Amino acid sequence: PHSDNLELHVFSDRSSFEIFVNDGEEIFSLRAYMDDRYLDTKVEAHGKASVVNAYIIEYSKFYII
Repeated sequence: PHSDNLELHVFSDRSSFEIFVNDGEEIFSLRAYMDDRYLDTKVEAHGKASVVNAYIIEYSKFYII
């Protein structure tokens, strides 16, 4: 069934963004190397939109050796 609702999972770190729409129905990836001053994330919509739930999970830093 068609729904006007979108479920977005957005993951970001210092060099990438991954956006999963409706459990992977669509996937967007972006690689960007940003200065620390520009690490905030902003989500915008054109037209009518509302946020039902939003939360941030901060993962601890890890290093691959």
